[in-house]
Amino acid sequence: MLNVNASLRRIVKFASVGTFCLATLSGNPAYCSSPEEFGDERSRFIQSAIHARQKIIEIAYENIAQLGSCGYRTQRYNLASTHDDEGHRVMECKTWTLNNILGGLKEGTSDLDLAFDSAKGFFVVTNTPETPLKGLAYTRAGDFMYDRNGYVLNSAGYYLMGWKLDEDESIPTGTVTSSVSSLELINATSSSGTFRPTNELDVQVNLPADAVMGDTHPVNTRVIDSLGIGHEVLLTYTKTATALEWDLTLWSADAVVDGILQTSGANAGVAYTNMTLQFDGCGRLDSYNGVPAEVTPPTASINWASTAAANSALTLNFGAAGASDAMRIMGDRALTVKNDDDGRGFSTHAGNYVSREGGFYDILSNSDKVKTHTIAVANFNAANFLKRSTYNVFYETEESGNYVLGRALGSGFAGTVSGMLEDSTVDRLSEEENITQAQNEIQA
Repeated sequence: MLNVNASLRRIVKFASVGTFCLATLSGNPAYCSSPEEFGDERSRFIQSAIHARQKIIEIAYENIAQLGSCGYRTQRYNLASTHDDEGHRVMECKTWTLNNILGGLKEGTSDLDLAFDSAKGFFVVTNTPETPLKGLAYTRAGDFMYDRNGYVLNSAGYYLMGWKLDEDESIPTGTVTSSVSSLELINATSSSGTFRPTNELDVQVNLPADAVMGDTHPVNTRVIDSLGIGHEVLLTYTKTATALEWDLTLWSADAVVDGILQTSGANAGVAYTNMTLQFDGCGRLDSYNGVPAEVTPPTASINWASTAAANSALTLNFGAAGASDAMRIMGDRALTVKNDDDGRGFSTHAGNYVSREGGFYDILSNSDKVKTHTIAVANFNAANFLKRSTYNVFYETEESGNYVLGRALGSGFAGTVSGMLEDSTVDRLSEEENITQAQNEIQA
């Protein structure tokens, strides 16, 4: 609740007795004088107190006008007795922003609508895409979309920034992630019209312990060649006559006859047919090719007959011998636990998705998804004292402290929520009460 400043009350009180005592906020007299000498000082102070309360009314009306505005933070104020440039004591209304609370989350209209799940973070944005660091700012207004070039920006025209990832979908080694100079504009469609050849197959199976000779377990997987064409490759596990032993054969209708070869291990150069898998008495993978020292699967090469693509060189990840994630024999059922490849077929942009950790994904029309960027999150030691600007953006100040960059859900940083928007933090009833009280004090 607002109170009439103590100095103002003392001035008004002593006016009726002919002696004026200008007091500080602590109640200590600054000086005393006759009414004639003090008249101008008294008028100046009263006028400044009226102006301060008019400022309170303006702030309250501005807050109310922003009800429902995405990412808007409530303005707050403090009344303080200070001195003007000429040394006269005046009352001042100092404003700050309530940045340390989370507004309510509401459903957005697309997956590019973004919010945070706590008050611990701001999106890093810029309104100068040609020179991003020049127009750097911070916001919680996450109503993002992308422009005709695919760059992500919000409705106020501020472009979202983050770290561009390498082919392994990781922030490149050596990137100084603590500095905004490491950030780039995020492009929502950067993977459209591109492809990535398959370099690794990641397949984990469970083979039945009660299988008999000749039982098979087929797994269809995919390989993208050097021209971006996808091919089906069949992995067939076949039970042999030997206890705890299976064979593995790789085959594709698109490969030349006997064109899939082992390229490492004891049988390098031999066709990838009937490659032996041994298991121990507990069902754990023991070795490949009947060679105890061969504890990782042989690499492979595929010579394609259906395209002019270069041979595909593949690393096969079936798990190292004895590892918990390796293939195994257990129970009475054959199961394919994992069937992944690191390739990406030639396709076009279909949509986007943002993970809780701030991973920015490009979803392609062939259902592949590519994590292209990680959204940067900024924190401040005293976020309430950031400099407010138009369009719900903020700039750092000496009082707010310097930015601290991090990733969503990292220590001390909020997580990102896709498909949601943060509402304003304005309480209409509270703002109306502030208006009424300030008006009453002006009239008193």
